[in-house]
Amino acid sequence: MSLSFAKVSYKAIRGMTWNESIQLLDETGAPVDLTGSTLMMRLRAAIGDDAYVMELSTSNGRLIADTPETSGWIKLSISADDMLAFPENNHEITKYVYDATLIRAGSPEVREPIIGGRVKIQPQVTRSWEA
Repeated sequence: MSLSFAKVSYKAIRGMTWNESIQLLDETGAPVDLTGSTLMMRLRAAIGDDAYVMELSTSNGRLIADTPETSGWIKLSISADDMLAFPENNHEITKYVYDATLIRAGSPEVREPIIGGRVKIQPQVTRSWEA
């Protein structure tokens, strides 16, 4: 069964924890079983850029298949410290593009696009890391 690709835009604040949840559904509307799968997502300033600003994956703990894995729920979680990796950009909102891939184990390995869109990172006004 194939997945329903979702176009999702996000907003987050530089220096603040960013948490989101999304449920993956197949073409019939049933939750996707994520058992044994891995997830990867990269944010870039532009689609054609070779370099990415941040990677989220199951291996680095920024993308998590929620339990039970048969529910299709994915959690995105980036710590406040990790959010400081986004450039300040003269205190302006910075826009990025992203997409995420579900990688199903097997032979052959199957890679499916699951979500994609834009992310706006706005500067934090109250900067707790300042003395």
